[in-house]
Amino acid sequence: MASGTAKYPFLLGLDPKQGDPYHLYPLQTSFGSSVFAQITDGSYDGSKLTLGDPAGVKFATALKTWGAEGILNPNITADIAATSFAKGESPYFITGPWNIGAIKKAGIKYAIDPLPTAGPDAAKPFLGVNAFFLRAKSKNKVAATKFLVNYLGTDAVQEKLYTVGDRAPALTSAFDTIAATNSDIQAFGKVGRNGVPMPSIPQMASVWADWGSAELALIKREGDPATVWNAAVTNAQAKIKG
Repeated sequence: MASGTAKYPFLLGLDPKQGDPYHLYPLQTSFGSSVFAQITDGSYDGSKLTLGDPAGVKFATALKTWGAEGILNPNITADIAATSFAKGESPYFITGPWNIGAIKKAGIKYAIDPLPTAGPDAAKPFLGVNAFFLRAKSKNKVAATKFLVNYLGTDAVQEKLYTVGDRAPALTSAFDTIAATNSDIQAFGKVGRNGVPMPSIPQMASVWADWGSAELALIKREGDPATVWNAAVTNAQAKIKG
């Protein structure tokens, strides 16, 4: 890219059958579109699918435009996107911490920037958190609770889990310790401040397939955006209702 040109203007990996609603979500939220309505405490109301609102249709229209302009490429899978970026074939790549190792190995000089906003609002990525749970039928709840709180919940263990798994701890004190000497984690932390929890409600399982298929169809320039998008919403709502 020394000449100022690149093979791809922008990289975002897409599944050849299901698209990728997860990685496209920051762009979608920048149009004011969400998947489910959030309650005041931040949790999601599984009875209120919000994909089909006017903001969702605007995002759907943008997807078709981006596909036509070559900004989003339906032939670029997650693996191809990662490999192409490592080869220096594009200046931009929407991804997460899981690809940093490969980027470093390739010798790419990189910076972790805030997610771009394509619409009038801020881009809000999905946030995921790995957690430990105590089973309701645990035979020794006292010992299990002590293990969770007094061992797994300590800064030392949380920092060690980061070392072996390359995932930033949710425990703020442990995160701050790591971020103080790790600019990548510090940068991802800043990006995450605008994020929203990825819905962990059962209804979410009924949405992914139709949502992703509609996105992929529009990127391929297939159909009218409002028609394709609303058909996916209708199908998802039917699945949620059972």
